[in-house]
Amino acid sequence: MKWLSLIVAVGLVFGVVGCKGETEKKEKNKSTVKGEGGKELSVSTSPDKVALTPGGDEKSITVKVERKNFDDAVKVTISDLPEGVTADEKTKEIPKGNNDVKFTLKAGDDAKETKGQKASAAADGGGLKKEANFTVDVAKKK
Repeated sequence: MKWLSLIVAVGLVFGVVGCKGETEKKEKNKSTVKGEGGKELSVSTSPDKVALTPGGDEKSITVKVERKNFDDAVKVTISDLPEGVTADEKTKEIPKGNNDVKFTLKAGDDAKETKGQKASAAADGGGLKKEANFTVDVAKKK
């Protein structure tokens, strides 16, 4: 019986630590703002780092929002991209009832080599505004 208790205890410890670590990893660039009436708006990006190569390389980034005590549409704007990197659209709307939107980032022929450029995804909805940062690297042109 002692072995069974030990195995259960170890399993619980690994289960809690494993789940916590996984949640923190997924949520590490999550930002939240609180407003009147208990409203909250959280925004995060996945992935939190994008690596591109000049010459037309494309990668997707998903912006996720969480709303509390409101369900209005949320506009998301991508900004501060490195020189020569563009988004398929600068601003997109996440309709009422949806929680994410995907942007496609593209490194043009003129994209400059960059390491660790901080870009942002700014969310605006329900009278609240908040942004989450993500990193964009552009490799040296070949």
